[in-house]
Order: sequence, then C-alpha cells, then structure tokens
Amino acid sequence: MSGIVLRNFRAKRGGFAVGPIDLEVDYGERALIYGPNGSGKTTILLGIIGAADADGGVSVAGQEISSLPIHERGVSYVPAHPVLPGWITVNEMLRMTGRRETAVDLLERFNLGWARNRPTNALSTGERKLVQILVALSSDTKALLLDEPFSNLSRSWASRLEELLRSEPRPMMLTHHEWIPKFDKYLRLPLTVQEDG
Repeated sequence: MSGIVLRNFRAKRGGFAVGPIDLEVDYGERALIYGPNGSGKTTILLGIIGAADADGGVSVAGQEISSLPIHERGVSYVPAHPVLPGWITVNEMLRMTGRRETAVDLLERFNLGWARNRPTNALSTGERKLVQILVALSSDTKALLLDEPFSNLSRSWASRLEELLRSEPRPMMLTHHEWIPKFDKYLRLPLTVQEDG
C-alpha cells in the first residue's frame, strides 16, 4: 500500500499554480520539496490538506482524499511558523494527541519537559515550533507534512529532529529552501506557472 500519492496534482493559491506533480512517498520514506521562497512549497502542502485549491489525485494510505474535509484526510500538517493559541499550555496540547505518552517522551528527549505547564506564548519561536512538530509526530495520522521544520531550531535540536524523522515509519513530505542530503525523494521547485486572471 502506498503512503502519499500525487497524480497530475496541481495546487493553486492567488494567481499562481504549482504542478502538475506526480510523486509517490511510501511508508518509511521522506520526500523533500525544496526551492526558493515563493516557489510553491507551502502551496503544495496546503493543497494536499485541502487548505488551498487543488486538482488531480491525492491519496493517503490507499484512500483518495481530495474530496474529504481537512479533518478527515488523515494527515498532520505543521506550518513553517508555529500557530498555537497562546493561552493553551503544552500539557493541554499533549492531551489532544492520539498518543500522549509518546509526546511526553519526545518532549523529554529534547529537554523540554520543563515546558509542559507553561502556556505556549511563554516559549520561544523555536520551542513552539518543536512542540508543534512533536505533537504531530505523536498523532495517529497516516502521513506527515512538515513545512520548513528545521527553521528557528538550534543546530542541536535540528540534528536530533533529523535523526528522529529518519526513524518515522509514516510517509512524510518536508519543505526547505535548499537541498538537504539523505532524503528518499526530491522535488525541486520552481514549477510555478502564472495563471490567467
């Protein structure tokens, strides 16, 4: 069974479209979408989760998800910039995950156990980003989409996160502004085309 499959996929935001894209990311594989700012990396991820207009085929774990609402697509998406309600504590976020014990273990692994009772707006940008990624990794979703996951992280955290992501069995798509070695598949942008009107 395939993980994430894009067939003749095209995502649109504003007056631009990215695609067509044909890509398969199997279980245990990581695909890197890379290119300069504005080349459509985020637009592709948003099209997959249904937050941007898209056409063509998108399936996850053998199920076509194009017509499903965002919350039924079985995909965890972490945006490039952390989006967390400031009043919620890290512990409250952990309660929302499918595997809370895993999330707590991951926080400890990154020396963030101290942050569990703090509101997210008391954390630095890098800490908020890492918490959001660890929560996604602790979810019960079928696939992971991480937009610029290494930005705003210290070298130490980025290195540990890279190691953790290599061991993740779910299919994963990540974005970055430049090529990074040791990924299973690569998609280089720009593929962006101007749309009429």
